[in-house]
Amino acid sequence: MSNIDFSRLLTSEDLAEQAVQAHRAAVKAVCKQRILARYPLEAQQNIVQAIAVHVLEVRVGNAAQLDSEDIALALAAQEWVADMQAACRVLAADLSADPLEEGGWPDLPEGVAGLIARF
Repeated sequence: MSNIDFSRLLTSEDLAEQAVQAHRAAVKAVCKQRILARYPLEAQQNIVQAIAVHVLEVRVGNAAQLDSEDIALALAAQEWVADMQAACRVLAADLSADPLEEGGWPDLPEGVAGLIARF
């Protein structure tokens, strides 16, 4: 009688899949860290709130606190987040990619850091 539990053996395919999943998780973690380092959650929420207030003020005819440049920068920030997520998917699919290298990630658009700093 054997004491080996063969149901717990890992095949090379199992190990390869574990490596893929570990790489994907690492890339996602780096992506999240990079986004939140440049565009903190609090700033994201405050900007969305300011846009909502802006839309309401425009509808009722009050003077808006945000100008068209602010709105354009807020949209650029959202597009940057989407670009970061797209880069994340590309890097996650390439097991040889190093998510810590700068080259695979898009730069924050010009002017967006100033908007974020205000919020």
